[in-house]
Parts: sequence; structure tokens; C-alpha cells
Amino acid sequence: MGKYDGYLIATDYDGTFAERGEISPENARAVRYFQEEGGLFTVASGRSPDFLWAKREVFRANAPIISINGTMINSHEDMRVLWEKPLDQAAEDWLVRIVRETETENVGIIGADRETSMWAKDAEKARQRPWYKVHTEPLEEFVRAVPRPWYKFLFIQEAEKTVRVMEQAIAMAGRDYTFDRSWPEGLEMHAKGSGKGECLAELRRLIGREGLTIVGVGDNENDVSLLRMADIGYAVANATPECKAAADRLTVSNVENAIAAIIEELA
Repeated sequence: MGKYDGYLIATDYDGTFAERGEISPENARAVRYFQEEGGLFTVASGRSPDFLWAKREVFRANAPIISINGTMINSHEDMRVLWEKPLDQAAEDWLVRIVRETETENVGIIGADRETSMWAKDAEKARQRPWYKVHTEPLEEFVRAVPRPWYKFLFIQEAEKTVRVMEQAIAMAGRDYTFDRSWPEGLEMHAKGSGKGECLAELRRLIGREGLTIVGVGDNENDVSLLRMADIGYAVANATPECKAAADRLTVSNVENAIAAIIEELA
């Protein structure tokens, strides 16, 4: 029996487990040791399943993976879909309204191909974000071209506008959809009944182990439900105030190998 038998760590990826998409050697070694000593380890990320699967040479989850901001659970063995909660048909109309009626500058759709398709209201600003493939055709044409099902929308704007856009979007469609921030310039919209916390509850059911202690770790507002659903919720030192308020415990920042520090503390 290992010292971490009965624990499952579910951590956010960016800003928590990784920095600029990369996992430190210290965190990677700590995760391997945690698993060798009986622990279950996975990520709960806004990233696509394909991105997370590509990281398997650095870390290998040994429990199902939460992806696309808690709208999908994937097998850690082959990334097949175990659970999903896509957006409904009516989300298309809300997407167009939010773009037309708020200050958001770019909108992205995570669709069936799990890649981000981005439409630019302001093409010049969009060119400053080279990590997205940008479309400039009429909005309605862009929306129709993205394959369904859709899992989440990204509304991207200058950081100082994000709170206003979120308040406006919630007033418009908050009864039927969930909105949260995962970085200062980004607002995400996904189906009610999805999210990292909801997925964590489903993950507990899928694993089906009695007496399992789930440790959730995060840094941003889209991690709040994860921390609240976990038995022990950790916020990293670089977390937002909202995330820290939802946590049971605080740890060091992600650039100080937060996951390694938590594993050591749990021993």
C-alpha cells in the first residue's frame, strides 16, 4: 500500500500545473512519484483533449481527464469521450447577439474538431493574437462553417473590458448558460450542467472508489467550481481573489512547482 493510496489530484493546467504551456521537471517527477505511491492524478483544463494527449511524454494521467473547461471527460488511456455536455442549438443566436451587443473584439468556437476557430470583429487586433486562426468573413457565415457539436465559446477582448462583457452576457443569457473567466482577456460560455466542478462529480462516479479523497487545484475563476466540489481545494499563490476565496488551502505559485509542493504536503 502506497502513501498516496486513496488520493486523487485533479489540477488545472495553465497557471497551475504549467507555465506558458510547459510542465516543470520538478512537477513531472513529483507526479510520477505520487502515482508510484498509489495516487491518482489527472488534469481539469480548458485545453482540448488533443493538446493534453500530446503532453503524455511529460505526464501521464492515471484517471480520466477533464477537458474543454469541463464540457468533456476523456479516457486517460486513449482519450475516447466518456462524458460530454455540448452547447445546444439556441447558443448560436446568443453568440451572435453577444458579439453584436457587447464590447467583445473576437469570438472563438470550440467545435467538433476540438480546435479553436476565431472570428474577428477587429481584424487588426486579432492579428496580434497569432495563436488563433482568424476568420474575417461575415459573422453568420463563420458560425455556420464551424462543425457541430460546439462545446464552448470564447469571447476575447482587452482585459479591462472582460468584466463588463461578462456582466452583459450574463444579463442576456445567464439563465441558460454558464459564463466564467479563465484568463484576464477571456470569457468562456458553456452549457449549464457543465464545468470543472460538475465534471469532478461525474469523475468520482466513474471511478467509483469508496473513501476517495479528491484534491482540486486551480488559479482562476473557472476553477472555483472544481475547488468547491473537491474534498480539499487548493489555490496557487498566483490565483485570482475569487479562486483563493473558494479554496480550503493555499500553496506556492505555479512557477514554484505548486503541484510538487502539494504532493509533499499530502505525504
